[in-house]
Amino acid sequence: MRRLLMLIPALILAAAPTGAVTWHIPQDYPTIQAAVDAAAPYDSILIEPGEYEGFFSFEGPPHLTILGSGAFSENTTSLYRSSQNPIHSCVWVQHVQGWEMGHFIIRQHMPQDASGIELWDADSCWVHHVDVMEVTNDQGMGLILGNSDNTTIERCLVRAGNYDVISMWYGPPNLNLTFRNLTVSGNGNGIINRSAQPNLHIVNCLTYQNSVAGIHIQFPQSSYIIQFNDSWANGGPEYNGFYPDSTNLTVNPLLVGGHMWWSFTPTANSPVIDAGDPDSPLDPDGTRADIGCIFFNQGPPGNHLSLALEPVNPPIIIPPEGGSFLYTTQAQDTSGWATFDAWGDLRQPDGQITNSFLVRSDIHLLAGQTLLRQLQAHLSSMALPGTYWLRAYLGDHPSQTVVAADSFSFVKEETGLSPGPYQPPYLTITGWDDPVRLELLAASAQPQELTLTASPNPFNPSTAIGYELRAASLVSLRVYDTAGRLVATLVEGWREPGTHEVVFDGSNLASGVYLNKLTAGDFTATEKMVLMK
Repeated sequence: MRRLLMLIPALILAAAPTGAVTWHIPQDYPTIQAAVDAAAPYDSILIEPGEYEGFFSFEGPPHLTILGSGAFSENTTSLYRSSQNPIHSCVWVQHVQGWEMGHFIIRQHMPQDASGIELWDADSCWVHHVDVMEVTNDQGMGLILGNSDNTTIERCLVRAGNYDVISMWYGPPNLNLTFRNLTVSGNGNGIINRSAQPNLHIVNCLTYQNSVAGIHIQFPQSSYIIQFNDSWANGGPEYNGFYPDSTNLTVNPLLVGGHMWWSFTPTANSPVIDAGDPDSPLDPDGTRADIGCIFFNQGPPGNHLSLALEPVNPPIIIPPEGGSFLYTTQAQDTSGWATFDAWGDLRQPDGQITNSFLVRSDIHLLAGQTLLRQLQAHLSSMALPGTYWLRAYLGDHPSQTVVAADSFSFVKEETGLSPGPYQPPYLTITGWDDPVRLELLAASAQPQELTLTASPNPFNPSTAIGYELRAASLVSLRVYDTAGRLVATLVEGWREPGTHEVVFDGSNLASGVYLNKLTAGDFTATEKMVLMK
């Protein structure tokens, strides 16, 4: 989101006339109000993360840009009541032209505070990427417009307005008003017009769980375009005062649960994905517009997800009687946001791969957010001696589509204990919710001179190919297609005995069957892999 924030001011400044100034809050002015009062036409006000008093303007300079650092990210700009207007709305703008405001949060959490944003007698304004998350006044509205022509409100999340959430007020109408990609959830009405609004457009909007109607049109007109919306679970009619066409849905949007802003993000099977107006601007991932403010990122999360798996005190040597060790797992989303699964498996010294364990589904990370866990693993005394590989994956677990992976090895010493009652070998992991106990696989009846295993298999787009050498040798590991053509050479050279692993990336290959061929000395092993895209 900050990339978008950085791009928008650049475009504005490029179009601004010579002499326009960019003011930074709080470096240049301690308050937004002070910068607004001093601004000239085409100036820009950029606000750093933090909490600030809102602002008021009556006949302010035309074409003013006011942008926070973000509403839907970890580095947010948060605004509260403005003392400059008599009813203490957070943002009150009147008699202005060409203003742009966006990328901030509004919190009106005191009972005497009025509405979130009020726009009166304005022309050609653009309000976008604002999270109006709290308006506690009994008559407070999330966003209210009156006689504000040629204005667009888009990509806003408006919730918890006790009266109207979004309102076109009584009196002179708003001409050519567009609401696009809004998510409206809270108390009172969702979207309502309280007077005739010529050329009103409401598209790609999600209204749900409001106590009255979802979209309430009190004065319908033939010029209205109300399409590609979803209204669901409101206390009154989903659509009131007009007959919605077939593009307007009344379905559960299937959003992520919780209380953060990302709880308004559609899940992977949501019916609002790609259900917006095909003529609307594309979502940031380049796909057709979703319905609502927060889109479902269909871009490959592997482009911005990373995973690091690290032992706390390497090297790890487990004694014959078994033992424990600590390790950390860290997932990070470097840009955008992503919903994904996480899981692990264990490669035993004989080359066998255990079932998946520590499966965690529908993890959601914001841009720049990190998920860090310190875990403790315990290997039992009856476990096989030799080198183990503990591996972790991010992606989709049911299909085992991997977008990020990491691993580390540890060694179990040869047992010198006298035989006792047999207990099945196991690995336990604690530290992330409930303890996990993984029953290990019995040793292979006939140890091979070398082993070769790809996991996951099938895979998309990458898989980890593990192999174990009983003796040092010259090794060649190559991948072929079914026609016998060489696709990739992964290993070529001398390798020491033990367990090794290399990642094969099939991003640039077509779906199909591929063959791993491992040659070590006089021994050869071949394995079939399936790439499924």
